Amino acid sequence: MNYFWPSSILIAAAAINMTGCNSEANFSGAPKKSYDQIANQVFRFTSSKIIPATVTISDGGRYTSFDVLQAEKSPYQVLQRQIKRQSYSEAFVQGHAARFSQEQFQLSEAGMLDFMVVVDDSRSMNDEQAMVGQGLSSLISQFKDTNWQIAVISMSNPCVDSSNLIKKSDANPGQKFANAIQKPLDRQAAEQGFPMAIKSLKGECNGAIRPWIREGSSIGVLFLSDEDNCGSDSGEQQRCKNIEGKNSDEMVAFLRSIRSAEDARLYAIVDKDGSCPDAGGKGGMYVDASLKTGGTAASICHDFTPANGSGAYLNGVSTDVSRIIKRQFTLRASPDMAQFVVVVDGNQTTGGIVSVKGNVVTIDPAAFKDGAKITFSYTHDAIPMFESVALKAVPNLDTLKVLVNGAPLNLGTDYSYDAAARVIRFANIPPEDARVSVSYLENRELLKKFPVNLTGVRPDTLKVLVNGLAVNSDVFSHDNDGVDFYNAPTDGALVSISWKTEESKITNYAASISDARHPVAWSAKDKNSGDVVPAQWDGKTIIFSQDQVIAGRTVAVIVDFGEKSQLRTVDLPAERIDDDVTILADGKAGICNAILRSDQPGPGGPPVSGQSDGATASDHLEENQVWKKRYKGKQVSFQCVSGADYAVLQINYKQEVNRVGDFKVSLPAGIDPDSSSLAWKVYVDGKVMRDFKRNGLEVTLEAGILPPESKIDVEVITYSQLSK
Repeated sequence: MNYFWPSSILIAAAAINMTGCNSEANFSGAPKKSYDQIANQVFRFTSSKIIPATVTISDGGRYTSFDVLQAEKSPYQVLQRQIKRQSYSEAFVQGHAARFSQEQFQLSEAGMLDFMVVVDDSRSMNDEQAMVGQGLSSLISQFKDTNWQIAVISMSNPCVDSSNLIKKSDANPGQKFANAIQKPLDRQAAEQGFPMAIKSLKGECNGAIRPWIREGSSIGVLFLSDEDNCGSDSGEQQRCKNIEGKNSDEMVAFLRSIRSAEDARLYAIVDKDGSCPDAGGKGGMYVDASLKTGGTAASICHDFTPANGSGAYLNGVSTDVSRIIKRQFTLRASPDMAQFVVVVDGNQTTGGIVSVKGNVVTIDPAAFKDGAKITFSYTHDAIPMFESVALKAVPNLDTLKVLVNGAPLNLGTDYSYDAAARVIRFANIPPEDARVSVSYLENRELLKKFPVNLTGVRPDTLKVLVNGLAVNSDVFSHDNDGVDFYNAPTDGALVSISWKTEESKITNYAASISDARHPVAWSAKDKNSGDVVPAQWDGKTIIFSQDQVIAGRTVAVIVDFGEKSQLRTVDLPAERIDDDVTILADGKAGICNAILRSDQPGPGGPPVSGQSDGATASDHLEENQVWKKRYKGKQVSFQCVSGADYAVLQINYKQEVNRVGDFKVSLPAGIDPDSSSLAWKVYVDGKVMRDFKRNGLEVTLEAGILPPESKIDVEVITYSQLSK
């Protein structure tokens, strides 16, 4: 098979040479075959470039100087808090003899009554509701001056709210009562008088609890119905079989569970004996319950007329229920019963008082039913007087202060202190109602020693502050373990202790100078006294010993660059190459000359590395050592003629730039640099180099083996295989 590429390829900066046929090419890793070399391309590069460089130095004087301000680190500091003893402030009020008071009340003013009317809301009750609705004034006639409220519920709904709870304070209680009595009539209503009454007294309403009866009140309940509890026939009675309140015993039992027999009664307006032709049935259970609680019952059809409605019976209920209202009077003070006199309408009485609990007096209403005004005369609030007071804690006597009505007392003369009993005893008993105040701090010793490690402290640097104020050294002493006060700081005082040691002194200071010249001598002196200050200086940092550091002292450092005719050395910004150095002093040559040491290898130059077999860097080791001597380092020494003087020195030398080891060639589009038909050769200054690496179009040599400005040739050879 024949392979053929065009015999000429045009590449910029590449030389193309035609060669003869029947030559053999050796491709690494492939069997030997005969090839025809048809074209080659050579790409030329350089390893670096050498350019001229210049350093200009202003050399206006032999000496330069700079100042170093000696300093110390911030002092060590420890903050400690004095203990704070708990403070106490106790107040006492002297007793007094009993006081006398006299208070008068209207007998009708006292007592709480919670009254409930349970109305049959079946369809036959329209007229009866209307008659009872007119009777509020009669119902409250005998207890209107008490604290009363009346709830009106139906026998099918136990709920009590603002619409059916009539209070003494309402604007128009009579109309509100009439509206509440007039319940909507329901032909399906079941007359569950007792069950609804029990639910309402419990505060039940549609599954919620909304109590309305008040603690300590007397209770009266009036049932208004033309049938018996839970209806008059057996079918209706059956509906109440499993409900609390199905009979009078359950009604009375519940009432007794919330109030005593003296505090609650039941009343009824029903068909008492079956003589009412218009009634649905005899109200026997209502009558029975009323009698069992000491209440009364009236006939729904015989005891009322359209003219007087229910007025006569309701007035009787008012009189009867008023007898069970607890008449209670609240006094301004609680009687001590040493003297307690009761007068009714000007006449002293010894009976009728049920109890005196605190400042509440409860009377028997029956005992005073004919009276109008009651007067209580009594003594109260006698408080024993004291001659000593006990304290809550043991006081520090230096802080103990005792005042009586604001006037201070003196310990020892006005009072004494019993430490064992923790009691203050007064020399004279404080007067009645005197206000005695005692204040003090707990008996706990204040700190005098404030521990802190003061090892190595410099006494002149030790500073102690109490609450921010410096204290003199004559109020405390110190040792390695801390500070001891002769008198303890006050409660809660903040104590600050600060100090320095020798290690606080700063010994190292940055001290670089921006001058290419090398000093020949230098000295450090106290700027004020002129005394020499021993130090070490390496051109970058100046170091003092601790004993030579005085905070705030300025040390002047004088640098001597020597006479201009002396041998001098300057630093260069870049490494120079070769000994091609010229020096101009104020633009003139011949005044100063470089001192060149051509026999010494320079400090710079790239290292030799990457050795391999064949024609490699190892083959040219001797030559490499020669060209490395071209690098002369980043300094140059020179000497000027005797008496030379100049302001500006110009040093001209050469330096290497743009050193590279990677070289990229450019082949025509479509040519694969890794094709088996291409061969690559690299030459350094005309000598073949085999230890190169290639990645695609880029050839890499170790930069360290390349002399300055080496000529790098990369040859790409194109072959065509001969036909067999």
